[in-house]
Amino acid sequence: MILALPKAILEATGLSAESQVRLSVQGRSLTITPSFAINDLVASITPENSHELIASGERGAEQVD
Repeated sequence: MILALPKAILEATGLSAESQVRLSVQGRSLTITPSFAINDLVASITPENSHELIASGERGAEQVD
């Protein structure tokens, strides 16, 4: 599907013509949310935007409430 948005909205939201988005409808409102692929996010990691790993305890002991 192709969704056309004004250039000013693309610039204000940081989207581009190639951006993938999710559409959701609630009542009469349409919400457009950027959709990022994990491979794209990992590929954008650089020494300037990464941080040291932090030990967070025992693995496999996560709790979901």
